[in-house]
Amino acid sequence: MKTFSLIYDHEAVTDIEETLNNGYIFTISPGYITKVDKRGNIEWSKYFGLSVSSIKKFSNNYFILGDKWRSGENNNLVLMSIDENGNII
Repeated sequence: MKTFSLIYDHEAVTDIEETLNNGYIFTISPGYITKVDKRGNIEWSKYFGLSVSSIKKFSNNYFILGDKWRSGENNNLVLMSIDENGNII
């Protein structure tokens, strides 16, 4: 088991996916994506400026991030794709 320190009391892991190298990539509200290796060591952690609530892996080891929010009477959806290094593609 690996324990990580969180910066804010309201942070929570909202989704997690296994990576090709047997590590994990997970979303932490509000807006952070973190990738760890198979031993749980943090490889990178990035802030994307939105409260990412979902992450899904594709076969090419790309990930799609999703978020939704309400603006007035409209529901909005944001989808973003990143590679295994957290670069937006």
